[in-house]
This record gives sequence, structure tokens and C-alpha cells, in this order.
Amino acid sequence: MNWKKRILIFLPITIVVALALSFFVTQFLKYLGEAFGENCNLVDTFYVKNYKIEESECIGWAGPKYDSYKLYENGRHLSAGLLKQDTCQFYFSHGNDTLLRLDSCKQTVEFFLPEKRNLVSSEIDSVVIFKTSDSIKRKLNAKEIMEFVIRWNNSISDGAQNPDREWYPPPKYLIEVFTKNEIRKFKTSHITIQEKGSFWNFNILDKGEDRTTQKFDKIFNMID
Repeated sequence: MNWKKRILIFLPITIVVALALSFFVTQFLKYLGEAFGENCNLVDTFYVKNYKIEESECIGWAGPKYDSYKLYENGRHLSAGLLKQDTCQFYFSHGNDTLLRLDSCKQTVEFFLPEKRNLVSSEIDSVVIFKTSDSIKRKLNAKEIMEFVIRWNNSISDGAQNPDREWYPPPKYLIEVFTKNEIRKFKTSHITIQEKGSFWNFNILDKGEDRTTQKFDKIFNMID
């Protein structure tokens, strides 16, 4: 069999095998994307002045379906959404220090800067920290309360987050501050803290510490 006949025989076979492999690779990658990534379907689109909001229904590799919102300004993607308040109002974060509220019914756009209620140590009766992984709780002494108050009051904005959405992974610590008039509740990651009902996360790192620092672990382990 000469080389021309070999080419005529093997070339179609090679093409068929290549097309089959391409099909199976594409399907396999699609399966991996759906199994371990995020699969979303566009549900609705809203327009507010020069902004566009896309509402989608999504499901990840684990967990139930959830709603997702994306914000575009003049066609440029700006942010993922935090919260749809009602049929008209949407909240989006923009960097670490700006929160946007868009109303598709009133056609209004509002900007909010970080808000934080400072603590006053003289008004605090007690502070309790709960470690969520093993349900251990510790009560701060007077010196530790003062240090916590200083950390909270001096903390800087670390972006906004839906106050009603469950954290994943879950918060490492829950903190309750008992004052003369109310109980203020907080939840933490390893370096950030968010007060219940607030959009804002705040960073408590000391100068020079990086974001891998397990800051609240250090604080909890130092409590007497």
C-alpha cells in the first residue's frame, strides 16, 4: 500500500477521532463547570438611568438555588449585587467605601459611605465572645473590653455585604455587647467584623499585619 492510499484511509479516521475527542472534551468541561462552578439563568433586566441590572437565578456545585444581581454602568460591569430590597430597590457595593442604592421605579441612584456606631466603654456592662466551631464562650474583663472598644472604633471599612445572607464559610466568632440600653451583636471572619443589621464589614488588623492573619483567633486565645 503506497503512501497516498494510506493518507486516504487514515485521514478520515483521524478527522472523525479528533471531532469525537473535541465533543467529549467540551461536554466534560461543561459538566465540570455545572458541577463545580456556578450555573446561572437570566431572569430579568432593569434599567436605572445609565445603569443596567441583571437578575439571575443561580446554583453552585453545592447548596440551594439563589438569586444573583450584576450591575453595569454604560455597558461596563461594576459590581455583584448585595440585596434586592423589594421589587424596585437594589443595593450594590462599589469598592470598600461606597454603597449604591438603585430604585428602578423612581429612577434614582443614591450613594452611601460606610456607617459605624462607635462603642462607649463606660456604657458597656459586659462582652461575650462565642467560638462557633465548638460552642465555647468567653467573657471579657474590663481591660479586654477597653481593647475591643478601641479595635472596633478604629477599624476601617472592608466593603459591604448583605446583612441578611448567611456567611460561607460561617462566621468563626459571634460577639454580644451588653450595654445599658441594648444588646449589640456582631459576627466575624478571621480579620473582619460586621454588626447585625449593617451592610458594612470592618477590618481590625493592626498596622503591618497581612490579610492571612487569624486575628480573632489571637484575640480569643488571649482572653483570660
